[in-house]
Amino acid sequence: MTEQQRSSPVGPGHRDRSLGLAVFGVIEILLGILGLLLVPATLVATAATRSLGGAGAAPDWRTVGPGLVVYTLLGVALIWLGVGSVRARRWAQALLLALSWLWLITGALALLVSWWLLPGIWMSIAGLGDWPRGAMLLVEIGTALLLSVVYVALPAAFVLFYRSEGVIGTCRARDPEPSIIADSPPQLLALAVAFALGALSVLLMPAYGFLLPVFGLVLQGAAGAVGWAGILLLLLWLTWRTLVGDRRAWWAAVVATILAGVSSTVTALVVPVADLLAAMRLDPRALQLLEGMGTPSAATLGLLNALGWATLLAYLVYARRWFEDRRATG
Repeated sequence: MTEQQRSSPVGPGHRDRSLGLAVFGVIEILLGILGLLLVPATLVATAATRSLGGAGAAPDWRTVGPGLVVYTLLGVALIWLGVGSVRARRWAQALLLALSWLWLITGALALLVSWWLLPGIWMSIAGLGDWPRGAMLLVEIGTALLLSVVYVALPAAFVLFYRSEGVIGTCRARDPEPSIIADSPPQLLALAVAFALGALSVLLMPAYGFLLPVFGLVLQGAAGAVGWAGILLLLLWLTWRTLVGDRRAWWAAVVATILAGVSSTVTALVVPVADLLAAMRLDPRALQLLEGMGTPSAATLGLLNALGWATLLAYLVYARRWFEDRRATG
């Protein structure tokens, strides 16, 4: 591609953003490689802990294993999306925009929660040794800046870039073929991506003994596995039918959201957090760290659960206009 072609419009009022797509794509590929490198790094750290402290000091694989799965899936996904961005594929632009919005929203919420939890973490860490106040202050400031970049600044930059008309126009010009992902309304694609991520998270449940809180009861073992299998099938169906705008998926999502919201809120109010953490069979040292951070009250947890599910329900009401009745077409 010549310099004149790169600087020429790809459509009315749109400039070619191929270079920007390549730059952001390379960033995503590098982040994906970093995610994959965390897998051997975690394995080496686990082996080092075992060799230094003996078998009893080694981290529980039920704690380490889910992290390895997340790092692998995240790394592969980022590399795949990065290559798609470099090649200016419409599906990559659409998925990256949807994921960036989810990243930004959940990251902002996580940042707020971290401001609540971090003071307890610092007090717990400071209690393990004689840390100078100046050193602790530098660690606190550095952590706050890092979390702000990872949780807010970085996803905000991705959102601003991939939602720009120039990027959308460039991808349409270089990848004009029909695509069920790229041609799906962004409002539905974001929902479908959220359902797909939920389905992937179900794959981590075996590490926690298929723990499934339901309306104040805590299912485990075979009963929990059956429950999670049903949730997985529902999320996979919702992902596909939401992507094509099936009105039945909207109704199913609304009912499931209401039931899940009531169930998780009731559980937060009647089941102590300590009981749930113990049932998850976490490493005792991880439990000690969580206890050191402090436990919110049942009322606070119930309120947070209710607000979270109410937010999803409100978005479903907003997105209803993009769903169609497809019972006639299947």
